This record gives sequence, structure tokens and C-alpha cells, in this order.
Amino acid sequence: MSDDPDINPPLSTPNSPQPNTQTTFTETTANVSFPKKDQIFNTIQDVPQIEYIKAFSLLTSPNNIKFASRVSYNMFCTYFASKNIVEQIIAKHYITINNSEIPYRRLINLAERIILSNVQPVIPHDIIAKAINNLSIKMLSPITFMKAGFSNDEFEAASDDNYIYPEHSDKIPSSILIIDNKDMDRPWLY
Repeated sequence: MSDDPDINPPLSTPNSPQPNTQTTFTETTANVSFPKKDQIFNTIQDVPQIEYIKAFSLLTSPNNIKFASRVSYNMFCTYFASKNIVEQIIAKHYITINNSEIPYRRLINLAERIILSNVQPVIPHDIIAKAINNLSIKMLSPITFMKAGFSNDEFEAASDDNYIYPEHSDKIPSSILIIDNKDMDRPWLY
């Protein structure tokens, strides 16, 4: 016999199977991570997409920027690799393009909505806001009237709504006492 290596290795037989080195479709697709809406930022009109991506790549590795896509109203969204990266970028509040600071925001609102029912419409919203602020609940929006749900759009409701930080939701009592001009009301919050 010669010392030459085997040019043709032996074929696999039922008694001696060869290991499969090819990746299956299932294994390949199992590693794909689809973006979630909590990983998206809105962008601004009239800024070329590549400039926006370049600015974000100064805040995080370009590998963390997974997708950028156009949406309605001449805007596009930037998808990042994880929610943690979004949290880090959100803390910076703006990017700089052409020496201009450009603020950005999440596409989805993480604020929690609270509804106040049994509210007399004569109670000014600032009185209600003061009562909510006294509970150490930070409001993210002004209090507004809600529609009653009637088929006629001319009717308003005797309910109000407001948005707060989600981490303050455990501070919401079932009702609050509101005193205005010696009148007392107790609206329900949910």
C-alpha cells in the first residue's frame, strides 16, 4: 500500500453515518430576530435617511441598527437590535445632523392612559391635575374631555382622560377627592 491519502473517503453506510454539516432551514430561521415596535424611532421630514442612520451610528454600533423603512407622511422608522439599545439612545434625547440638534421619539407611546369617570364637567381640569399631582403621579398630557360614544359627534362625555408614566400606575387610587369652591366630588380613576 502507498502512503497516499485517500482521495475519496468512504461513503456513509447505515452502520457508519457521517455528520451533517449543513444548516437546516429551521435552524437558520430560528436565529432570525424580527423587530418589535418598542425598538423603533420616528424620523423627521427632509432629512435623508442615510444621514439619520449615520447620526444614530455615533450613538450605537452600526450593527445595532437593523432596519430603516419609510412610513407615511414622508417619514421613516429606524429599528434597533434590542429594546435595551433603544433605552440607551432615548436617554440621549437628540442626534446632531448638519450642526442641528434633532429630537426623536418612540413610535409607540409607552404612557399609560387613565380615565376619570363621575367627573362633573364644571370642575376645571387644572383642579383635577393638581389633585393627581398631589399623589406624586406625573402626568404626560393635559386632561381632556372624552366623547360619550353617542352616534352624534356633537355630544361630549362627563369623563376625562390623561396619560401618565407607566411606572406611576401602581400609585393610582380607585378614586380621588376633589374640592372646588366648597363643592366636593369623588371621580373614579381606572
